[in-house]
Amino acid sequence: RGPCLAPRVRNDKVITCTMDPGIGANYDVRVTIGQGLNAQDSGATGNNAFGYRRPVVTSMFPNVEPSFAADGFTITIQGYNFGRSPEDSPKLQVRIGTRLSLLVRMVNLDTSVDALSEIYAQPPFGAGLNLPVVVIVDGQESETLPFATFSYSAPVVISATSTPTQGGDTTITGVNFGPVGAVFSIEVAGELCTTPRVTVEDTTMVCGVAAGTGAARNVFVKITNSDTSNSADTGVGKFAYLRPVIVDVQPILAKTGDDITVRGLNFGADVSKLRLDIGFPAGIGGATAGVWSAVTYRMLINHQRFIA
Repeated sequence: RGPCLAPRVRNDKVITCTMDPGIGANYDVRVTIGQGLNAQDSGATGNNAFGYRRPVVTSMFPNVEPSFAADGFTITIQGYNFGRSPEDSPKLQVRIGTRLSLLVRMVNLDTSVDALSEIYAQPPFGAGLNLPVVVIVDGQESETLPFATFSYSAPVVISATSTPTQGGDTTITGVNFGPVGAVFSIEVAGELCTTPRVTVEDTTMVCGVAAGTGAARNVFVKITNSDTSNSADTGVGKFAYLRPVIVDVQPILAKTGDDITVRGLNFGADVSKLRLDIGFPAGIGGATAGVWSAVTYRMLINHQRFIA
């Protein structure tokens, strides 16, 4: 980094000198004794021998993310050896768990050996509890300390789009879903989804729902394989399969005991859950309202056609 000022030999094994302020480690040390043709230096024996003190974290807050954190939410970290000048800021990083923070801003620069600095870090989208928070200054990392941890809020399910009874992709919206990519699991209507993944960081998931029928089905999200990173009861009743649609009924005239064929969409595949009501409103020909239900059912094409 430059010359060490006011070098002084203390004894045969010790030399002291004063270094300019700085950050980093693994700097080479080269000692020169004598001048001119009589000078001798230490050569490569001092390579990677010097480093400034590593960063030290003394406090951090808050340790828990709010359930609905505002955009730009930051944590505050206080400590020492975070840097001495604005030029040091690009070499400052904060790691939460395994991911680096999105934004770091340093205030109260080190102005003396014992100066307390403060940095603001915006947690990346993520999931998990008690994740270690580490300050990195020019490659030097602070120790992992029990009080320097951060916990993300549990995921919250707000809504889920409907799918045909054959199944298909549902889009789940909410908060605290973490970064784009695969998640541990999503259950919809009691069945595991296929390829559960976050498609818009923190707010949107997509997964493949199994075939089924009904409304007010539950959605249960697990971001990681941890009982603390799940959506709990926030997804209760948030999913519904598309309602059945009748396209055609044949024959259009029939007597009691005749079979009729119903063609349409979203009939499901389980005939035990089918019910076909046939009736007419009151007032037609002076009659009162009447509704009859079919007594037997046979599926011809799952989800699309049955006989009753």
